Amino acid sequence: MRNILLFPIFIGLIFNINPIDSAKILGIFNMPSYSHFVLGETLFKELAKQGHEVTMMSAFPQKTPIKNYRDIYLEEASIAFKEHMKSGFDLLNFGKIPFIVKLFFISRMTFNVMEQSFENKDVQNLIKSDEKFDLIIIEAFLNEAFYGFAHKFKAPVISLGTSDSSIWVNRLTANPSPSSFVVSPMLPYSPEMNLFQRLNNLISEITGELVFNLFSKPQQNALMHKYFPNAPHLDDLVYNTSFVLLNSHPAQSAPVPLTPNMKQIGGFHINHDNKLPDDIKKFLDDSKEGVVYFALGSNLKSASLPKEKLEAILNGFKKWKKPVLWKFEDESLPGKPDNVKISKWLPQPAVLAHPNVKVFISHGGKLSILEASYFGVPIIGIPIFAEQPYNVQQINYAGNGFIMEFESITEDVIYNNLVEITSNPKYKNEAKLRSEAMRSGKMTALEEAVYWIEYVIKFKGAAHLRNHGINLMWYEKYMLDVACFVGLVFLGFAWLLKYCCKKFCKKSCNKSKKNQLKTKTQ
Repeated sequence: MRNILLFPIFIGLIFNINPIDSAKILGIFNMPSYSHFVLGETLFKELAKQGHEVTMMSAFPQKTPIKNYRDIYLEEASIAFKEHMKSGFDLLNFGKIPFIVKLFFISRMTFNVMEQSFENKDVQNLIKSDEKFDLIIIEAFLNEAFYGFAHKFKAPVISLGTSDSSIWVNRLTANPSPSSFVVSPMLPYSPEMNLFQRLNNLISEITGELVFNLFSKPQQNALMHKYFPNAPHLDDLVYNTSFVLLNSHPAQSAPVPLTPNMKQIGGFHINHDNKLPDDIKKFLDDSKEGVVYFALGSNLKSASLPKEKLEAILNGFKKWKKPVLWKFEDESLPGKPDNVKISKWLPQPAVLAHPNVKVFISHGGKLSILEASYFGVPIIGIPIFAEQPYNVQQINYAGNGFIMEFESITEDVIYNNLVEITSNPKYKNEAKLRSEAMRSGKMTALEEAVYWIEYVIKFKGAAHLRNHGINLMWYEKYMLDVACFVGLVFLGFAWLLKYCCKKFCKKSCNKSKKNQLKTKTQ
């Protein structure tokens, strides 16, 4: 009898172990760059693991099916991206292009990729379907036309920024961004800007807003209405964004203002389960004197560097003599010194986690910097394009590394910089401090990301976190209407003062003339 009474309790316990409120979540990460996609992939794999049903639109489908994870493969977007990159695009010279040209180039590229994404048959089927979603997560990268899905599915939107706060995400939450100390990621400045840098920073922010509002947004609004004809104006959807997740961390990026519906989760992508290949592990284990790790990311290939720069780097490493691990995309490297080991692919977090890795020579990509900071490895940054000069300036400002300009690379520059970063303890000490700061939270960055996603779902968009600034017109937000009112009052007061002075002077003159006339008659 006692066992029979306990049976319902036992069944209840079984069904209440680790209860999960499953939600349906749509992810849109259409940019065919793996460094962008890996953020969405990491997040959506974790959401699927937590029991949510996720649908991911991307150019990188999973090779092996994952439970609760559905792919929509954007092959057309990948083709459009490759074609655009071939159109006279040179990564090594991108930094020399004027700011306004960069903006138009990026805007055109993202629009082409987005346009082709909409043409995908599975995307078209999704648009025509009766599916329901509880949340949509969109990468913030000049792809606002995808907000049409928010109208289609009547779901709140979370925007995932792939870098620090910028005009691309600040406008979504009316986040204040004073140009006096908040640097545009498109500029190679630290927060310690001089007068002319602050002026240039302000001009770049204004230019970015003008390009978006006058060029990019009208195109995207038209594209959205092509596929969602009953949708409201793009502004009504974009400025209804519920939450913004930022791929930045206060332990590495300079502190900036953030509204309550913006959270930094930088480092959440770091995979702690990666294992080193046997030959790489042996190389690192045997290199007790310390290893220099050299990698230029996924877009710029070391094998495509100019011959003279390759020779300078090789000679610098030869002069250094100590072990160097180089992510090099070709099978062989002519002239490679014996102390250099090359590999076409490396699990970067696992490499940086190895205690014998003492220096990271990097292109300054955001993911690379976050990984090096997390594992406490000092960085020598060689910024090439996009936001890399800004990222490396952040390292220079933080003190856990410094900049080595690509144009300045010579054998001696390589050698002297390696001597400086390994012999001066300030870089290692600062890197260690930043690493401890990144690891000190009560939750991991990935756990915090999932927490806020589920928070937005639970509170139906979390409208209570939004500030009223998002409802203001642009001229109201920047107080231009107040400035005009004050200016008109001042002009009115000045006119009144002038009028009174004129009347007073005229009256005084008339009185004086009367007195003079009276004197003459006497």
